[in-house]
Amino acid sequence: VGPTFKAYKSAASTGNTANGAIKVTFETEVWDSDSCYNTTNSRFTPNVAGYYLITSHLEIAHAATTARVMGQLYKNGSIYAEGAGSQGDAQFYPSVSKVTLIAPFARSTWLVPMNGSSDYVEAYSYGTNNGSAYSFAYDQNYRCTFEGILMRGL
Repeated sequence: VGPTFKAYKSAASTGNTANGAIKVTFETEVWDSDSCYNTTNSRFTPNVAGYYLITSHLEIAHAATTARVMGQLYKNGSIYAEGAGSQGDAQFYPSVSKVTLIAPFARSTWLVPMNGSSDYVEAYSYGTNNGSAYSFAYDQNYRCTFEGILMRGL
C-alpha cells in the first residue's frame, strides 16, 4: 500500500500577513499509516520513493468579500506549485482545494515525485483579507486539511 496521511488544523493561527506566502500548520493527525507526517513541523516526509498525490484544503475564517486564498505546495523548502484561488464572502469561509498532479492543464493538481528519504512537502497559503491579516478556520476537522498517498513507485 505505502505511506498515506491526513492531518487537519486544530489550533488558531493569528497575524497571517496578507499578500504573502505563509506556512500552514496542521496539528492533528486523522491517520498516518507509516509515521511519515510530523505534527510538530507539519511536514510529510515519506519513507518510500514514489509519486504522491498530495491534497490541501484551506479556508479563511469569516472574511470580507474581498478576501482571497490560494494554496501553495512547497517541496524541500521551496515553492513547487500553486493551486487555484478563491474569493470570499463575509457569510462564508473562502476556501481552496488543491489535489496535487503534474500536468499542464491541471491547475489544482500535482503528482509529486519524492525520493523516500529526504524529500518533504508542506502546505502554504497566499492569501488576503481586504489587505490586512487573516486567520484560518480551525473549528472543524474538515475546514483546513492536508493529506497524501503513494500512487506508485518511482
